[in-house]
Amino acid sequence: MLFLVATAAGGLSVAVTEPVLGSGDLLTGVSAHKTQVLLGALLVLVMGVAVVGLSVAAYPVLRRRSQGLALGYVASRTVEAMLYALGAISLISLVVLSEQYVAAPAPDATSFGAMAEVLVSVRDWGTAAVLDTAVFPVGAVLYLAGGVLLALDLLGASSAALVLSNVPLGVNELVLAVWLIAKGFSAPAGAPQHPTDGALVRG
Repeated sequence: MLFLVATAAGGLSVAVTEPVLGSGDLLTGVSAHKTQVLLGALLVLVMGVAVVGLSVAAYPVLRRRSQGLALGYVASRTVEAMLYALGAISLISLVVLSEQYVAAPAPDATSFGAMAEVLVSVRDWGTAAVLDTAVFPVGAVLYLAGGVLLALDLLGASSAALVLSNVPLGVNELVLAVWLIAKGFSAPAGAPQHPTDGALVRG
């Protein structure tokens, strides 16, 4: 369920924010549609909580196979959630900046515009380029390629090509989510069992 929540929250966040962030006059558009942008930030935070939650839920099962693998999974998902939080903070900061821009009697469009671009870039690099190149690509070559092209500024964060490069990983997570809901999550027969926390290990 947490896989599905994370996927749904991430998709909805993109759906509500990208039309606003892609508008011609960014700051005016964000100010006029600040509820959409703030909703997008909230959905990003929901996604972050969900990915940490699923790593914690998976930890007891993964630990049966490998303590290091289990801890690594929790750590990587925690880093992912921190990057999502950074993206959400950037969106919230963009809303605040847009309100200051609209309220100013004679705003400096160049300075305000530059700050807005920085905030959008932080969101794009944190939640797209870094994740695509450093967190997700283990076993996801297209995801890695998309992240590298985004990092090199050869693709946009909401371009069709980048979205398509994310499809295989997205389908994989959805199939895994449905499988886990239907079949459950347990270690295969014969998997090494580690003692529970606090148990005494006797020779």
